[in-house]
Amino acid sequence: MIVNFYINLLEENSKIFIIMQRIGYDFMQKEDSKKKINELFKKLRKKQKETGDLFGEVILSSGKKVSGDLFLYSMIAALGRAIFENVSQGRKPKKDDLLTIGEIFIASVK
Repeated sequence: MIVNFYINLLEENSKIFIIMQRIGYDFMQKEDSKKKINELFKKLRKKQKETGDLFGEVILSSGKKVSGDLFLYSMIAALGRAIFENVSQGRKPKKDDLLTIGEIFIASVK
C-alpha cells in the first residue's frame, strides 16, 4: 500500500525531478536559496521519518534489523532514481517497473 502511494505520487509528479535538476544548479549557487531548499528537504524528511516510524523495526531476510525510516528512505531513493532516469531520457516510467522495485524491497523483508 505505501509502495503504491509513493509510486503514484512520484509517477504523477515525475517532471518535478527534471525541474529540480534544471533549477538546482542556479538555485544552489546562492546561500539564501540553499537555506530554503534545505528547509523544504527537512520538512519532507520529517514526514518520511514519521511514516517510517509507523513501520517500526524491519527485519531483513538476512536477519539484520533496520529502522522503518531507513527502509522507507532506501525504497524511495530507488523509486526516485528509476523515475528520474526515465524522465531525463524522455520516457514515462512504467508502473510495472516501479512496482517491481517495491516488490524487491518487500521480498527483502523476513
